[in-house]
Amino acid sequence: GRRKEFQIQDCWVTFADECVDYPKWGGEDWVPSISDSIVARVRTSGIVTEQFDMEGVTFNVYDVGGQRAERRKWIHCFDNVTAM
Repeated sequence: GRRKEFQIQDCWVTFADECVDYPKWGGEDWVPSISDSIVARVRTSGIVTEQFDMEGVTFNVYDVGGQRAERRKWIHCFDNVTAM
């Protein structure tokens, strides 16, 4: 199954509350809000890097696998960190 692809523990209450408004929330014409996007989770493994420029400043965003067993793969990403 696809269960391993998603984690909803942290946002389960919000998700359950919003499902009451289906199809307004989650239906074919639904457009996710910023809040919906923030609480959405997709399980990752390893390190995924995204780079973007904003007003001439380059930002590197690192998505690291959050499980304890994954830490050895990404702990070095925090060397010389200047912002979080």
